[in-house]
Amino acid sequence: MASWRTVRARMTAELGPGALGRRIGLATGQEVTLREFLEEYPLELLVHTWDLARATGQSVVFDADLVGPALVTARRLAPGGRAAGQVGPECALSEDADDQARLLALFGRDPFGG
Repeated sequence: MASWRTVRARMTAELGPGALGRRIGLATGQEVTLREFLEEYPLELLVHTWDLARATGQSVVFDADLVGPALVTARRLAPGGRAAGQVGPECALSEDADDQARLLALFGRDPFGG
């Protein structure tokens, strides 16, 4: 834990307002500021954590306070990822699906099965 705190402190010192405002290109062809990327990156971690859980026969339920903002980001980024061929077709869901299911479905994952 101490090494994480050290790395985080160094990273925070380097990522001042100028660096955070710099625009960077995403693999989808979209451009965002470094600040936006870092704030939205948990989306990537959630989706791939689910992938790993699924691949190892486990289930995972994310905290709603993580899923809500990630879903907002996913709704904005998934179409660009799909157009770039990096995101599969959105999976259909029932009207009563929860936000975690909606998040996963946006990225071509079937949260309930096959």
